[in-house]
Amino acid sequence: MSAHEIELQGQRALNSAILLRIPQPILSTAPRVFDQDIPDGLGHIDGTTLSDDIVVNEGTIHAASKIQSWYRQWMKVPKIKTATTHLVQLMHQLDRDLLLFWKLLHEGLRVCKYTTKGQKKKSKVILLDKDRERLIIRPLYRKSLRFITKSVSFSRRKAVTAKRDKGIYLQDIAEIRPGAVSLAFPNLSFSHPMPKYCFSIISSEQTWDLELPTTAARDQAVARFRVILDVLQDSTSMLASRGWVIPHHATSLPIAKIETLFGALVSGIQVTRYHTGMPPARNFLWIDPSTLRICVGETKERVFKSLSMIDVAEVRKGINSVAFYTLGVPPPASQCFSIIASENVIECQVPEEIYRNLICHAFRDVFHFYSRSPQHTIKTIHVQHKNTSTSYNIC
Repeated sequence: MSAHEIELQGQRALNSAILLRIPQPILSTAPRVFDQDIPDGLGHIDGTTLSDDIVVNEGTIHAASKIQSWYRQWMKVPKIKTATTHLVQLMHQLDRDLLLFWKLLHEGLRVCKYTTKGQKKKSKVILLDKDRERLIIRPLYRKSLRFITKSVSFSRRKAVTAKRDKGIYLQDIAEIRPGAVSLAFPNLSFSHPMPKYCFSIISSEQTWDLELPTTAARDQAVARFRVILDVLQDSTSMLASRGWVIPHHATSLPIAKIETLFGALVSGIQVTRYHTGMPPARNFLWIDPSTLRICVGETKERVFKSLSMIDVAEVRKGINSVAFYTLGVPPPASQCFSIIASENVIECQVPEEIYRNLICHAFRDVFHFYSRSPQHTIKTIHVQHKNTSTSYNIC
């Protein structure tokens, strides 16, 4: 298979996934059969001509015919007919806009990018790479004529042109966050970004803090990026953009339960910490109640790195994060998890899957409570600090 065919195959696969997410009615090409038992000669599709992946029996065909008959009956009512027509038009408009946005990502989306160093924003172009799995960012104007005006050896020219573009894997994106609330924006001393024009793409690999020309363009980009991510994200992902609520999660927990979970996280959990370019190390993971920061380090006096609770974008199970990418032999995915924020990422491993799940759910519940009730400061919970705590009794 040639490189061009592989590229087309990858593009079609992701395009198909996005199209499946779009609520677009698909007209079947199967032959229609008219049954005398159905009122008004209502047409239905012969079940034997459908895909083998769809389980069809007489009951489902009859139920579908009943629903279709009811729908056609109520379509005669003016209000229902008007609402249905508007809904179908809206669906087609959303489909067209999303497909145009997906096409725009293939061609390149012009943005302004901020940096954590406080430098002036620069114009960039965001687009998909040739494999359609990674967003890359490039300068708006490349100095493609520098080899004409200046003599450069072939080896040097090859090294310069082969420089890898900075990028983020689509499946690694944790959150598309509107506004100017990530790490880079507070560090800007001379430039004052407009929050209504800004948004951030947060992943374990890096965070892009971006700006678009108008509020409408920003809102549309955020909404369409989120639809693409919904295709790629698992339904059990613990995301801030979903309000830390996953299926079958209780709407609220009693204060006593939250205090117990928070107290266990303040006491600390023994984990194996991973970091890019460094060997794994035995550390403690805990929440500092005075600053509400999640910390990891050898002891509570020696913090290796930390991140703010209010900045967390995702608590991710498994080994889909940057520190695990670089390992030749990664640890078991069932024992690992990552806490991803715009300023940092903490990647850890525990001995058993049950412990991993308990820790992730404890963080999820605390974040869920704190995001819903910020006025209830959980800093006031007094918990005894123990540097040697290895308890997992957090459920």
